[in-house]
Amino acid sequence: DEIVCLKPRICNNIRQPICDSNGHWHRNQCTFLHAQCIAAQRGQTLSLADEKWCSINDASRHCYRQCSANLTYEPICATTFVTYPNRCLFLNAKCRDKQLEQLYSGECRNCLALNCNETTGMNELDSNFVCDQAGNTKRKCEFEMLRCIYERKFGYNITAAYMGRCCPTEDTCEQSFDDKKQLKFEGPVCDSHNVTYSSRCLFEVHKCRAEKIAHLKLTLLNENGSCSATSAVNIEKLPQGIVVIIINISAIYLCYH
Repeated sequence: DEIVCLKPRICNNIRQPICDSNGHWHRNQCTFLHAQCIAAQRGQTLSLADEKWCSINDASRHCYRQCSANLTYEPICATTFVTYPNRCLFLNAKCRDKQLEQLYSGECRNCLALNCNETTGMNELDSNFVCDQAGNTKRKCEFEMLRCIYERKFGYNITAAYMGRCCPTEDTCEQSFDDKKQLKFEGPVCDSHNVTYSSRCLFEVHKCRAEKIAHLKLTLLNENGSCSATSAVNIEKLPQGIVVIIINISAIYLCYH
């Protein structure tokens, strides 16, 4: 049987937009039903669709700018880690996605060549990590990726504070220290360089920094009291990034990192 469609002029002008499955807007349900009938006459199916479908379609048409085929290859790496061959194509994509930004000039693979998706395990080697200047632990490949991006985007080089996972702070050493029973003693302790610390926690923080920054091995001489020598050094609080190195009893050096 022949499908007969009503004339569109019977539809009123009330604006109640409806999106169809072809990505087109209709003024209201009446005009949509007319278009649906016309599609059926042609053997096609037209149905209702989410408004987002029409919005995306509109943006695609609006954001299309003609990019010359002979443009110089000047790649741009976007924040989605997608490389665009030139600024024209990047601006087309940015028009469709307002949150898209330029990460740096160049191909993304220049800084993203390393695979940093490996799962971090508790037993993974400490040498696979670095501690950055903000005191955050990062995988080596992640840090190298960030270093590359910073150099290309801002023109300066970021450096690690030291190799390996970040040492605990005085506030976190109790949670980080393996043998928590030994931390119950709250009094001073004395290390192998005749330095007295006000607490075992403070010693553990300093020991970690000394080993990773100054490559200095520290042990405890007295776990239950201060150093007896009159020339001993007393440390009440260790500022972040400072390592006390005792070369001899009369020479004390502070290393800042």
